[in-house]
Amino acid sequence: MQTKHNKQLGLYVILLDGGYDFLKWNKALVSFGYRIDIINLDEFELKFGSYFDLENTESLSQNIPIKFTDGGKRPVTIFISKEFEQKINTQFPQYIPFLEKGYVVLLKTFKKLPIYSRQEITSDELMDHMLTTYQFCKNFIGCVQLTVGDYFKPGGYFAHILEDTAPTKKDRGDKKIDLPVKIEVIKKGNFFKLDFS
Repeated sequence: MQTKHNKQLGLYVILLDGGYDFLKWNKALVSFGYRIDIINLDEFELKFGSYFDLENTESLSQNIPIKFTDGGKRPVTIFISKEFEQKINTQFPQYIPFLEKGYVVLLKTFKKLPIYSRQEITSDELMDHMLTTYQFCKNFIGCVQLTVGDYFKPGGYFAHILEDTAPTKKDRGDKKIDLPVKIEVIKKGNFFKLDFS
């Protein structure tokens, strides 16, 4: 007999040009199950280092200082690892501004995935959730542009399987998703990211 349990899937969009002023959108986003979150670069490295092909982020020595001003206009100094700084500079140049800002702005949501014993989450299931987040982000950009004339640029879509959770609830209705030409889910450690080829 197979037992059913739930995994929580964190779905994230990295906002390249995001700032503390983006938090104002949370009032509108919460009704759709999304929110804007700001995470300091040192925490981002520890939580999401696998996304940047870093292994054993807990054992990396965070000794490279990053100075920035937080949302309360206070000066802050954090420390990241040399390996993380090098990965950004060499393999992920689109994220170089984060080394100056000291933080990352994320659009995020969480989904519950029912899993039966001896069953893995399928790529198709992950793809469906990630594409829904992609479509939501695309629609939200359009709404923000129309209503307040503001704009933001998504820099990466990824998912992370978190932990066991409470019983599942049914998702809202399925919707048709407007997709780019070719898209894949790539697994990196415990993370999955959308690759737009």
